[in-house]
Amino acid sequence: MKREWTNAIRSILDNYVPRRWRNASWFMRPLFFLAYRGRNIHSAMHFKTLVKTWTPDELTAYYQQLNSISRNRKTDNSQKTIEKILAIALASKGPILDAGCGTGYLLSLISDQNKTASLYGCDIAAVGHQHKAFAFEQCDLAALPYPDKFFDLVISTHTIEHILPLEKAISELKRVCRNTLVLVTPRQQYFYYTLDEHVNFFEKETDLTEKLLLANYDCSVVDGDWFYIGYLGQPTTLI
Repeated sequence: MKREWTNAIRSILDNYVPRRWRNASWFMRPLFFLAYRGRNIHSAMHFKTLVKTWTPDELTAYYQQLNSISRNRKTDNSQKTIEKILAIALASKGPILDAGCGTGYLLSLISDQNKTASLYGCDIAAVGHQHKAFAFEQCDLAALPYPDKFFDLVISTHTIEHILPLEKAISELKRVCRNTLVLVTPRQQYFYYTLDEHVNFFEKETDLTEKLLLANYDCSVVDGDWFYIGYLGQPTTLI
């Protein structure tokens, strides 16, 4: 299911369904059954509580075994978001990291347009380790295995909403970036039952920008998601 469609469904649930229903397990359980293909429904529904008790290995195992509608699509990004990222990536003058790269779909698109680009990807689950388009590392975003300011461009799409602790992950993304940081994350209000593994919610622009704490940035909404470009070095022309 395309990102544009899932964002539209989420918007209807969050804004038009009565809140007493939207917050009720009896109302949300059939939707979780569909979204998670009838598997591990209790863990999916109570992810926000359970994740705080899991070890890093248990969290990794959860994501590696995850079989949901959103997990199995090629990308969480809308077409317009992809086009904006590709334009920024093509202007990059050095190594590029996709932090939370999944299977490497986005990096593959970048590679298709620039065969000589130096591409890196990392993810908590080892789902991109056999990809030839980029160098893959399995790791936690809160402990990136790269030197300071190694990447000209750091991209992280639909990832920071999943991360605990968020502050450490943001610090790591900024640490390894010397020029441009691109983040894409849902514009989403908090509910306990959400059809995803989200633990961080960015309903307002300041919910995101005040976490990043960068003086120079551009933040806009693209197909229901925040598209954030932070400038740690020489600004890239806004797309």
